[in-house]
Amino acid sequence: MGNQVTLLPTKFKHQALQVDRDRFHHLNPAALYLGQLQSDASKHTMQSFLNSAAKWLEQDVEATWKDCEWVRLNRIALLAYVEYLHKDRGLSLRTVRTALAALRGVAREAWLANLIPENEYRKIKEALPRISGHKIAKGRALSKDELSAMFNACRQRQSIRGLRDEAIISVLSLCGLRREELVKLNYEHVDWKASALIFTGKGNKERVSFMSKSVMTRIHEWCERVRGSHDGPLFFGITRGEITTEDRLTVQGLHYIVTKLAREAEIERCTAHDLRRTYATLQFENDVDILTVRDNMGHASVTTTQIYDHRDMEARRESTSFMEL
Repeated sequence: MGNQVTLLPTKFKHQALQVDRDRFHHLNPAALYLGQLQSDASKHTMQSFLNSAAKWLEQDVEATWKDCEWVRLNRIALLAYVEYLHKDRGLSLRTVRTALAALRGVAREAWLANLIPENEYRKIKEALPRISGHKIAKGRALSKDELSAMFNACRQRQSIRGLRDEAIISVLSLCGLRREELVKLNYEHVDWKASALIFTGKGNKERVSFMSKSVMTRIHEWCERVRGSHDGPLFFGITRGEITTEDRLTVQGLHYIVTKLAREAEIERCTAHDLRRTYATLQFENDVDILTVRDNMGHASVTTTQIYDHRDMEARRESTSFMEL
């Protein structure tokens, strides 16, 4: 790279900050930002966004978040990048917001490390455009019949794998845990007296998720018959020979478990996050107020909780059932 790096397409005015390159290479603000993220999944997602931004900002298909000159971020560059993502690439509004959140985080770390002046950071923070609009959320909520079919598929196995997977499906669909939260559960996170799971969730926030009797029963049966009551991962791997490994279940392993069960239950394909959507929708169907649903889901905003309400689509479908000519 030369002394000056072009961040913008030619139709935008180039505004570069003078940078102490030696200091930058020893203190990458992107690395500082990624280091603040709690979950591996979040780090992987934001790394992907930062890699894409680096390629655009540096106008170099080989650029990555590790070698991008992040300290040259400025308001004009970000405005141009928003236009590129939204209009040229046609990305969803939600995706654009996430990309901007990643860049805001990098800019903040650059400012805190004295790599960019405060006035430039405030321009970046305050002047980013408000991306308005709404798109229908992807994914689905399972019906009660589909959920029952998954539980039945577990029981029909008549194996320790079936016991484990039935407990896992219960926690996802009837407690609403995220994938990362479930795989990080330990035995000591189960409060048997309070019928609750008490753990650290997204954003390093302590969460309490109450368990129904059916969830308690399934977890207790898994622990009583197979796992035991020692501290450590609540759910771990099982070999094809039905031997427990004591290795913590991974997010990839969880994905395999859920999709395989959906096939065995002969229902439409679903994911672990669809089971979380099911948890929210079941509460809405039983008239639980949205503030309680928000707290149960571990959301910071009611706006996020509303995305998980899948009742409206069914109601709208039923409302047109009589319109036959």
